[in-house]
Amino acid sequence: MSVWVGRVCGVMIVGLGIALLLVATFGETASSTSIGVVLAMVPWIGVGAFIVVTRPRNPIGWLFSAVGLLWLSGEVVYDWALGVTDSSDPLLPYASLYAGSYWIPGLGLLVVAVMLFPSGRLPSPGWRPAFVLVVTGLTLAFARAALATEV
Repeated sequence: MSVWVGRVCGVMIVGLGIALLLVATFGETASSTSIGVVLAMVPWIGVGAFIVVTRPRNPIGWLFSAVGLLWLSGEVVYDWALGVTDSSDPLLPYASLYAGSYWIPGLGLLVVAVMLFPSGRLPSPGWRPAFVLVVTGLTLAFARAALATEV
């Protein structure tokens, strides 16, 4: 991957993060809880984008950015779903599905990022079973949450 692709992706990550930040902070349904989560996710997006720009081949930057964007978008969707007054809105079931389960892949990517930190690789081959267990468990947890939610 060339350097300019990493820079373009880094700028896009920051732009998406700023857009979500503005919606979450100044939207009609922004709550104090979501603003706290939003402020906690800004460093994840910023550091992730910086790593993507400087080292686009290192998965840590992509994982940090994904964690921040997942949590931020989840809070925006959750706040939007809380503010919907018409229960016949066709997007409401999907928003409820996302709002109820966005934290699972967010947590999963966070754990994977910690396991791969700082080099982007597992510390040793002995970590592979733990890595597979984490990824499998979180995939099953997300599938269960998705199947449990009525759309």
